[in-house]
Amino acid sequence: MNINISPYQYENSTRIIFGVGTLNEVTNVVPWKNILIVTTSGTTKRGTTNQLTSLLPNKNITVYDIVDPEPQIVDLEQAANQFEKQHFDCVIGLGGGSTIDTAKILSCLLSETTFHLRSHLTKNETLPELQPIPVIAIPTTAGTGAEVTPFATVWDRPSGKKHSFATSLLNPNVAILDPALSLSVSRDVTLTTGLDAFCQGLESLWSRQRNPVATAFANQSVPLALSTLPKLLNDLKNQDLRSRMLQSSLFAGLAISSTRTTLSHSISYPLTLRFGVPHGLACAFTIVPVLQFNASRDPDRLQWLVEPIGFNSHETLGDTIKNILAISNTYSNLNNLIGSKEAVIALASEALTPARADNNFTNASLEDVEHILSESWDQMTASLS
Repeated sequence: MNINISPYQYENSTRIIFGVGTLNEVTNVVPWKNILIVTTSGTTKRGTTNQLTSLLPNKNITVYDIVDPEPQIVDLEQAANQFEKQHFDCVIGLGGGSTIDTAKILSCLLSETTFHLRSHLTKNETLPELQPIPVIAIPTTAGTGAEVTPFATVWDRPSGKKHSFATSLLNPNVAILDPALSLSVSRDVTLTTGLDAFCQGLESLWSRQRNPVATAFANQSVPLALSTLPKLLNDLKNQDLRSRMLQSSLFAGLAISSTRTTLSHSISYPLTLRFGVPHGLACAFTIVPVLQFNASRDPDRLQWLVEPIGFNSHETLGDTIKNILAISNTYSNLNNLIGSKEAVIALASEALTPARADNNFTNASLEDVEHILSESWDQMTASLS
């Protein structure tokens, strides 16, 4: 097995509390008085926000529950302006990856140091010395692993761009992972977030920043996702399957926290921006052709990657993934969202995001990406015929 044993660094400062019923631990990890809860209207409607606030009596709680699935720079600026005159001792992110990302960014924007998010993201303005407000991350979906990563995704639809805000300051202080909170998640969200977790785990294994610690997490995450997600989609109220999927997501987050993601994520961004494809579906659209592309450029045909996760070849792994995408209706969902093969291939020039595409263990040209998008379309349509 080929593991990189050259010098590497791995750091994760987040305390992890995992298990059914661990939401109750919030009483022990939130000693502060003034709390901002960041969440979504859906989370509030389902009663989860009230469930959390009931565990925090005698606190001054403010709820911000209008987070969108793809947080925009302007939304974050407006939220910061809304709360600039209030003092918070702690920010709790309750929800999926977008909610936790929003909480992490607001912890910086509402700190005592003036920080201009837009200038930092769009003009590479130097990040000032920040002391973010402590963050407690409580995921309600199994997908992004945002509760243990040092970055947050920010979208800017007017300019057609996606930005990644990255700094170790974004690592939450505590992550509370209670699988019971995901029992009410819909099938569609379970699918899209589960695919994101799987793609993150797999991509970390062919990242240029691959290292033994991240590899150990990914080698557990990927098989767990492959074996659990298809079953969970047919048994959404199964607590054990929810726990397994959340564990897979956590491991994937711990992997990409040092490796970051690669080419499939890079290609996914214009699919989301141009066609509204949910993030997990957008990543899954190209994951098999990217696997095949990487294998074609590797003398060992990725045997060093596939064997530790239980496969005898990259072809067998690819067939397994394609089967899951077919039976889960992922291909049909993608087909309903994407206009045409020509429209997909036309996105190639937008798909080479340097921070992600350049992280792929082998370089991809514009022509390579066009081929990957063409092959992705062909695999999708073949499964539907």
